[in-house]
Amino acid sequence: MVKTETCRAAATASCQPVPAILPGEARAEVTSYGWVLKNFWLEVRVDGQTGCLDIVEQSTGITTIREIWPELGPPYPGGFKKPATRPLRLVALRAVGAQAEIVLESPANIWWWRDETNLKRQWPAGSVLSCYTLRRRYLLGSDRLLAVETQVIAQHFNHAKTATETMAYQGFHLRTFPWAVNRLLDVTVPLKSGLFQAPVIYEKFPFMVHDYEFLRSGDLPADPGDYQAPWSVFTSEGQAVGLIWPGASEVRFGLHWMPSVFYALPVVLAPEEKHSFPAYYFYCGSGDYRAVADYEQALSARGRNPGTSDATTVDQYTGNGIGNGWTPVRCKCPPVLAVAGKPAGIKLRLLTAGTRLTTGQVALSVPAAFTGRQPEPQEKTLKSFMSWGSVSGSTTAPPAHREVLLKKEVAVSGSQPAVIKYSLDCNGKPGFQQLSLIWRAGEHETRWPVPAFILGQSDQAVQVKQQQKKWQVYNGYLQFTLAPDFDGSLTQLQVSKKRWLYTGYPKQHSIGHAPHSTGGAKFFVMPDSRDWLATLSNEDVPWHYQASPAKITDRELPWQGVVLESGAGSDKWQNIAVQIQYLTLPGSPVVLALAGYHNKGDQTVVFDSIFNLYTRSGPKQSFYYCREDKMMELPHDFKHALAVGASFGAVTAEEGVLALVNALPGGHIRGRFHKEKGLWQMTALQRVSLRAGARQQVAVYLVTAADKAVAWNYRFLTGNEVY
Repeated sequence: MVKTETCRAAATASCQPVPAILPGEARAEVTSYGWVLKNFWLEVRVDGQTGCLDIVEQSTGITTIREIWPELGPPYPGGFKKPATRPLRLVALRAVGAQAEIVLESPANIWWWRDETNLKRQWPAGSVLSCYTLRRRYLLGSDRLLAVETQVIAQHFNHAKTATETMAYQGFHLRTFPWAVNRLLDVTVPLKSGLFQAPVIYEKFPFMVHDYEFLRSGDLPADPGDYQAPWSVFTSEGQAVGLIWPGASEVRFGLHWMPSVFYALPVVLAPEEKHSFPAYYFYCGSGDYRAVADYEQALSARGRNPGTSDATTVDQYTGNGIGNGWTPVRCKCPPVLAVAGKPAGIKLRLLTAGTRLTTGQVALSVPAAFTGRQPEPQEKTLKSFMSWGSVSGSTTAPPAHREVLLKKEVAVSGSQPAVIKYSLDCNGKPGFQQLSLIWRAGEHETRWPVPAFILGQSDQAVQVKQQQKKWQVYNGYLQFTLAPDFDGSLTQLQVSKKRWLYTGYPKQHSIGHAPHSTGGAKFFVMPDSRDWLATLSNEDVPWHYQASPAKITDRELPWQGVVLESGAGSDKWQNIAVQIQYLTLPGSPVVLALAGYHNKGDQTVVFDSIFNLYTRSGPKQSFYYCREDKMMELPHDFKHALAVGASFGAVTAEEGVLALVNALPGGHIRGRFHKEKGLWQMTALQRVSLRAGARQQVAVYLVTAADKAVAWNYRFLTGNEVY
């Protein structure tokens, strides 16, 4: 055991390179600022002056969780943004195999340590806190979970004095202060009434209450008994941070608290007596709430921290490793897009996790409706293994199909992925179809669903016309209007007699928190925002555009429309140039909106690309969005009409449905109702990171459909290629 009163020890001066951390390994280190635990996934830092805990994701280097040293009280000083400096004593720092730990001690309450005399005048019963010491143990195994154990010892931190009399007061609690650092967070908690999910809006519902000393949260329950299980998860851009808090006596949600958790000290301790509070656990990694829920179940079943001696090699949330559900070969294939009467291009990539060369056969199962031909008598019917077109989740038998052999023999290894391209005749009717890719190796067979969309008909034509300051595009099915000098916005999207977009063109109007909105639909950008309301209301466009007809000739699909070109932007965007394209296909219900950004400066720029639209749907209509591949509904008369989904959102009207889909993975779709004007706002957000001289493209699809069941299928337009 190591005992020292100093905690700012210098790191060992060594010029030797530090070997990489392997899966199944954990390390404990002394640094210039404190102490560090590391494994393959996480780096856990403890500041030597404040005891502040930071959890950093190794793959990104980004701090995702911060927790200041907790207090035994009341009072609870808090001070998240500027933690108090406190004395710390290192008790242990060690790593053995797949487990590493830090054990530290500090005064139980920093206020009593600093100003015992004045506090004792106001609250004599609390003076026992000046004689208590907190001992904290941080335990990191080989997985994504950090265990935190806390113990209170009835002895003064510097051992100069001890408590000599028993106090009658029994209202002491340990209060923890974990904070989710990520941006634009969504929260998930398992209430007994059902799974609660909502965006975290700073100082708005559901997180209005901050760190008030005696005021309980008015938004989420404070009683742990109101929760189905003791965990909470905050997700952002495909990453999740979670807190598992068994044994809590109270939880207080507010702002980014995960929450702030109270653990009761049932009695006042006798001199030298110890009390151990229930351990709690942090999760940090990719995925969603299911990762934390599974860990909590494992903890409650085992009564200890999983991931050390019985560590699994499966990372089921990222698809890495070997375990249940793992297949020797994986497939990556973007959605297949086609125009009836034209060939459809299919591109797929086969990968394997191992280094051994695996040989097999690749085939494609194609529904007869896709090719416009009837199946031959000897052709089989594909068994339903996933219901792509079902809203309720029930399975339905897909249409009869024929099997097309793509490659008789293909070899795949970890260092040698296989890329296969194939052109398939498409003669079916416009709509959604489900293809299936088949991998056969010996007696084993693996199938992957491949969504396919017939987005138009080749016998139609796309017309592009300029009328004064506006441009109109008509594809035989829908028409959209573009105003280049009105922030480059779409002022209208029309199908038959239904006009979907709301705009005040040529004047700006106040909508919700946006005092000067063009309405309609448009791209704009924002710096690295952490405020939901700012993201939803700021519509500044720092560019001016010149318009011209656009036609893409280097792809199989005949996209046509209008392209907007900008020069340099104003102010902070002066080194960023933009090209925006609004495109459609003949006879198609889809508009593709592309934004390409070019960094002409010499510094890396990171920002959010936002596509925003306003639509007036009508009374008793709703916003539908995607959560865990389930359709969720947000009625317009809900008290707090704001929701966030994955890559799909849709607003209903009597005449049909307007859907918004992120073409690239990793973004969000948000829906919000503005009751003062009866408008729905749909927002698609995508992250852009541009190095000097680099280019990056983001894209969304606008889809019109007859009903929400048809629109729901278009969520599969999200893929790793745009068009």
